[in-house]
Amino acid sequence: MKHDARNPLVAAIRQLLAGSVLTLPVLAFAAGPGGSFQPTQVSATPDRNAGLQAFAQIERVLLHARCLNCHVPDGPLQGDAKRVHFPPVQRGTDGKGVPPLQCATCHGTQNSPLAHAPPGLDTNGQPGWHMPPAKMKMSWLGLSGPALCKVFRDTRTNGGRSLAMLEEHMVTDHLVAWGWQPGPGRELPPLDKPAFDEQVRQWIRNGAPCDTREPLRTSAGPTRAAADEALLKNLRAIAGSGALTQTKGTSNGSQP
Repeated sequence: MKHDARNPLVAAIRQLLAGSVLTLPVLAFAAGPGGSFQPTQVSATPDRNAGLQAFAQIERVLLHARCLNCHVPDGPLQGDAKRVHFPPVQRGTDGKGVPPLQCATCHGTQNSPLAHAPPGLDTNGQPGWHMPPAKMKMSWLGLSGPALCKVFRDTRTNGGRSLAMLEEHMVTDHLVAWGWQPGPGRELPPLDKPAFDEQVRQWIRNGAPCDTREPLRTSAGPTRAAADEALLKNLRAIAGSGALTQTKGTSNGSQP
């Protein structure tokens, strides 16, 4: 494969880079209006006890039905009592259900005015109701205290999110915000949204502790927009180097 036009990997990289001028503003917008989201930085003098107290408040929301009902191993729960969902839908690969019982079958773009009817969520004009995807279920059903905190914080179980990305998700994501506008007949979380956001910031500011012994975090890490921009920069450098235009060897299918 001596010509990059025949190399599907090179073609895909070039297609991505060709669209990067449009992509970066979109990613920045996802971080907040005008890309204005500013993550909380870890204090130079963090207070572990204050951080643990903050997570105890966060936990109250994470274990509430508005949050927990979709952070489960497979099928979602339903209602304030966290009942098994009826009809018996399942997560599906993308978190949007399995045909013919996909989330959008019942969940539209807005809440129903009827009490306890299926709620809705508008995502770019389309029904946006979903669970986390199968490859990263983000389930914390049955967990509490340090165990819950570590699942919530660990990038291997929280969707690959740094502390800054966690804050961004909790503070700006419209699916999270839905929990405080769930439609008639549904209980609100035990903290109001501004108070919850402040507890998230307080936890991060104080090193994001999960127990009394582990080392405190010293950095909040990158935002999603910053991480995506760094990825695009690396891809441009790789494409520009010509490293992908040739392979180290070719194979005609014969055995050595």
